[in-house]
Parts: sequence; C-alpha cells; structure tokens
Amino acid sequence: MPPEYRELSSQFVRSSTSIGANIRESKRAESRKDWIHKLRIALK
Repeated sequence: MPPEYRELSSQFVRSSTSIGANIRESKRAESRKDWIHKLRIALK
C-alpha cells in the first residue's frame, strides 16, 4: 500500500473512534444545552 494511503486509512480510524468518544461524552452532559453542544461536535 502506498504511504499516502496508509496515512489516510490511519486518519479514518482516528476520526471514527473520535465520533464514538464524543457521543459517549454527550451522555454525561450537565444540561440539555450541553448535550446538544456535544452531539454537534460529534456530527462535525
């Protein structure tokens, strides 16, 4: 696999785990406003 593809696949893995972490963090929100804010971060 060419090096640029390896870097791209690595970035996909990092970003996909970040989505799950952000959704998990939203479940610990202190308010509805905080919950919405954290979910919006996960959707970016």
